Amino acid sequence: MPESEAFRVGLAKNLATVPHIDATRALARLAIFSPEESVRSAAIDGLKTRREKDYTDVLMEGFRYPLPAVSKRVAEALVKLEQKDVVAKLIEVLESPDPRLPVTEKRDGKDVTFVREMVRVNHHR
Repeated sequence: MPESEAFRVGLAKNLATVPHIDATRALARLAIFSPEESVRSAAIDGLKTRREKDYTDVLMEGFRYPLPAVSKRVAEALVKLEQKDVVAKLIEVLESPDPRLPVTEKRDGKDVTFVREMVRVNHHR
């Protein structure tokens, strides 16, 4: 997010006026990934007038993000949006493994262990 905080607050306010599902999803991402409280508050205010089914999945995916601050922001957003119908999904989140831990999966018949990465950068370019 190279844009300034004021720019992103304005972006959230403008997205709140666009009645499209993509704008709703963008507001949800701003609500959980922005480090500044003012941006998150503007995004949450914009989500209050939207259909819950359009943004709940974006918020719930935030619990799987490896950075713990994002999970905290998701929980705060759910409380501010007064979403009480996600209790069953929250129980699933509590029962799922920590997203920061290594995961072993079967790929092409072999057990492969990997760690989720937040960012992958090729420093040689």
